[in-house]
Amino acid sequence: MIAKGPEPSRARQEPVVGELDPSSETPGTKRMVYLVTLPHPKPGSTLVAPGSMTRMDIAQKFLEACAQPASTVQNRQPQAVVLDRAAVFHELHKANADGLAHSHYHIAVKGVSSFRFAPVKKALQDKFKLASHWSCTHNGYWSPIRYCTVPSPSKTKSSLDPQPVLWSRLGLHPPLHLMCHEPQTAPAMWAKRQRKEDRAAETAKQEPRMTEYELWPLVVESGIQNTVDDRQAHLRLMKYVKEHCSASTCAFVFKNRARLPALIDDIWRWESIGAVVAAVERTLSDMMTAAMLAPCTCGGSWTRFAAYALDTNRIDVTSLCKSVLRALKEGRSPTCPIVTLAGISGGEGKSFFLKGLAAVVGQEHVFWTPTHPSFPLHGVEDAKVVILDEFRFTKSVVPLATQCLWFDGSTVPVAKPQTVQGATSHMAYRGRAPIFITTSKKEADLLAQAEDGDAAMVMRRLQVFIFTTRVAKPGCSIPNCAHCFVTFVMKHGL
Repeated sequence: MIAKGPEPSRARQEPVVGELDPSSETPGTKRMVYLVTLPHPKPGSTLVAPGSMTRMDIAQKFLEACAQPASTVQNRQPQAVVLDRAAVFHELHKANADGLAHSHYHIAVKGVSSFRFAPVKKALQDKFKLASHWSCTHNGYWSPIRYCTVPSPSKTKSSLDPQPVLWSRLGLHPPLHLMCHEPQTAPAMWAKRQRKEDRAAETAKQEPRMTEYELWPLVVESGIQNTVDDRQAHLRLMKYVKEHCSASTCAFVFKNRARLPALIDDIWRWESIGAVVAAVERTLSDMMTAAMLAPCTCGGSWTRFAAYALDTNRIDVTSLCKSVLRALKEGRSPTCPIVTLAGISGGEGKSFFLKGLAAVVGQEHVFWTPTHPSFPLHGVEDAKVVILDEFRFTKSVVPLATQCLWFDGSTVPVAKPQTVQGATSHMAYRGRAPIFITTSKKEADLLAQAEDGDAAMVMRRLQVFIFTTRVAKPGCSIPNCAHCFVTFVMKHGL
């Protein structure tokens, strides 16, 4: 889709030095991003002046040249160039000796994949008599967009095109003010910090102070991070800084030594934010599909033991799997019962079965049995699935009144510790994360016998499957397998 702007304005500008420097146009280059300039031809040239065309004309001719590039090698027809995005900007050259400021155009181009520009350049000249210069020095679409939209000492605000023609393969080009910034990566920030230090050294000034933000590339470049089994990254960072970094960096790390563990975790979260967001945005359906397509990690042992445990306890496998699939599909709601696995003595395979579900969504997306009496539901708002393992209804840290709201899909008040950034006294949880419970039959019986309205209401929300027989210990050594869990419940539940 092409968004049409007004006809070219007449604000003058000084040309950027090196804008048409041939050294920036490297024949044979294969890139995804280019800045294309359509200059005014020299006097006496047979080429067409781009100023005789509108932005829309230029955009349409450029797209046609990409769709039908001209051959630069005899008897070899080049493939069409598939573009992802493009933006056409009108500008004016510096006035010549006669006082005339001729028009020229810039086109910011991003392909779906890397491509060579020579066939498109030839098509522009052969078919439309338009000369073009292709700058090959831009490392991202943000770079040519920034060149054309952000004022600089050599480009005043008035000389920039206020309403360029925008085109996107997906139909809607993102706003330019969101596209003109360099992505904040560790190498880019590291280079920026080095430039600041170099400028200070050249002018005999003191090294600029380190900031939390500038600690990011240092941590990433050194590869220092915490793991589930090793939380001593802050000590390794202290050692690294002491041995390899400047006095300013050492001073910053020493001043913030108490905050280093949290800073390191935050830095790696920012560094991997793309993967984090992708995981958060995945639905339960996406996770089930991914698990089904993933390879089995247990050689089928999870399926064999699950079938054995359910058969030994005379569980209606079809009913259980249908209930699990329904809960995953509908989520927490007034009409969907809570799948509850109740055992006589423990060791019947209840938790083993639900840990297969935890493998599907990932441990970090599961809200497990709460233990903090003051903030029992803190964190539930981030969960994809709730697994209350060995839950005790009447002696739980979650009051029965709260269980009623939680289990029937109502809004639940969630208390939060005041030390959590941005937290207030509580939040209203309306999430739909499905709930699964394992408990003892004795606990379920006590709930059923309790002469309490809340207890009766909670009991009505449960769909209880009774496990009566302890199964063999080998189940403890069988790894959780997301693929086997999904295929098992799909086979028996559909």
